[in-house]
Amino acid sequence: MSNSTPTNLQVFITSAKAWRWLALLAVALTCFSLSNSALSATLSAQANRTEISINDQLNVTFRLRGGDYNSEPDFSPLQRDFEILASYRTQKSTNINGKHDAYYEWNLTLAPKRMGQLVVPSVRVAGTHSESISISVSEAPDNPAAAGSELFMTIEPEKPSVYVQEQTIVKAKIYSRSNFDAQEISDFTLDDALVEAITEDKYVTEMSGTPYAVYELTLALYPQKSGTLTIPAVDYAVRLRSNRRSMLSFGGGDVRRGRSSPVTLEVKPIPAANGSGPWLPASDIKLSQHFSHDPQSLTAGEPMTRRITLTAQGLHPSQLPPITSADVDGFSTYADKPQTEERRSATGISSERTDTIAMVPSTAGRKTLPPIELKWFNTTTGEFETARLPAIETQTSMPVGGNSPAVATAPERPSAAGAADSAGTNSIGSVPRWLLISQGVTLLLLLVMTALYLSARKRGYQTPQHTSHKTDHGDWRSVKKTAAKKDLPELRLALLRWAEHHYQQPINRLERIAQLSDSEEHEELLKQLRLLDEAIYHPAGHEFDPGKLLPLIQKQRVKKRDAAGANLAPLYPS
Repeated sequence: MSNSTPTNLQVFITSAKAWRWLALLAVALTCFSLSNSALSATLSAQANRTEISINDQLNVTFRLRGGDYNSEPDFSPLQRDFEILASYRTQKSTNINGKHDAYYEWNLTLAPKRMGQLVVPSVRVAGTHSESISISVSEAPDNPAAAGSELFMTIEPEKPSVYVQEQTIVKAKIYSRSNFDAQEISDFTLDDALVEAITEDKYVTEMSGTPYAVYELTLALYPQKSGTLTIPAVDYAVRLRSNRRSMLSFGGGDVRRGRSSPVTLEVKPIPAANGSGPWLPASDIKLSQHFSHDPQSLTAGEPMTRRITLTAQGLHPSQLPPITSADVDGFSTYADKPQTEERRSATGISSERTDTIAMVPSTAGRKTLPPIELKWFNTTTGEFETARLPAIETQTSMPVGGNSPAVATAPERPSAAGAADSAGTNSIGSVPRWLLISQGVTLLLLLVMTALYLSARKRGYQTPQHTSHKTDHGDWRSVKKTAAKKDLPELRLALLRWAEHHYQQPINRLERIAQLSDSEEHEELLKQLRLLDEAIYHPAGHEFDPGKLLPLIQKQRVKKRDAAGANLAPLYPS
């Protein structure tokens, strides 16, 4: 009998019927566990208020006890009537008198989308659901302080009506009955306006007999389109100051949120009287200028820098137009990159633009720089005004050793009577002896130098090419050396020195080199010489490549050398 018992037990265990019973038992236990978990899970919902205004925000707390804590609620049904501004989850656990309590909380900050009777709908999680909450939303009070609001925000434009692109100051203020350590305002951007933050401030004020802590943000707003401009409702938040101090606490107090009321502005179009010129609505505009040299003492070929500055109150730097004057004959001009600057204060933005122009006189004489006028609209008086720079007279002389001024005037000659009187009063007897001796020696030296010069000219046919070629080599080396260093001002001087020896005449302008050339590359040579001038007098200009200029100058040297070689006598005459 002892041998048959194990055999019967083994048969029972391995039978299909036994496995079927075990599977049914497992399914039953699982269903019982799930149903028990679902029955023990609870989800509650609680709102901090049930009556709010359209600008207020609502705090709703969902608390889950029991159930599957890894589940997340589906809050999408709330977005029908509310905007979810913030959502965060916390886990809490307590043990009081041996009774353990653990739960999860979801804290939501909601903003109503409309006025009326709204509902925070039922939310499902972990096989359970919360009860719905009815919320009454009313219109925002005209005076939140009088209505006893603890936290509110106002948007205050400087004036209700402005012109297109006119600066208007807007102050955004957060009022709180409780002190707060930090604040946050949502992105203050508009599709049809440029908005710039200027200053911020914190202070305490009293409204309707109640003290309020105030955060004030000052903005400069520039409408870009005429019509009605709406500043939409702005969301904000403050972190209340906590009275508790703990070495382990790094955060502040509670965070409170709110929303402002929308504000509208009427934007007027540009007046027709402005014409086709730049539209400059400002409270004040001034023009000023500065010259690096006295305009009455200029030298041909030497640059003078003219700086024209436009200063405007109430304009953004991007609104300032370039200030240019008409071209003046006898001057080559090279404009530098303009410099802009802005200053911000509680009264708005003031900006400044400086245009720098290098002016190179090319001829001697008197020239007039024409006046400069700029039309602008005074937003204070509502009238058009004109900022003006007067005409400037200039006087240019040729450099020492250069050609005579193009418009030089002959000196006045004394009259015959005056000459006779002068001759009568200045007799030889009254002249000191040492002066007569020095003049005699000077005259003798002049005679000797004249004789030497005439003698050298007679022998000049033997050596002129040798001397000129030797001098040309020295100047040409200077040109190549400064070109290799890319020292453009020195390269310009070296080219002028080379040209004076090459063409045997005074030269004070680079363009004169091209004028004296007789090559087919005359236009290209003139272009490269002008590019060199622009690179010197226009620092922000294009990069100049001396490698394109030097081959053209070398062709001038070769042409002169070949022409001189054709005039030499043959080495072995036949």
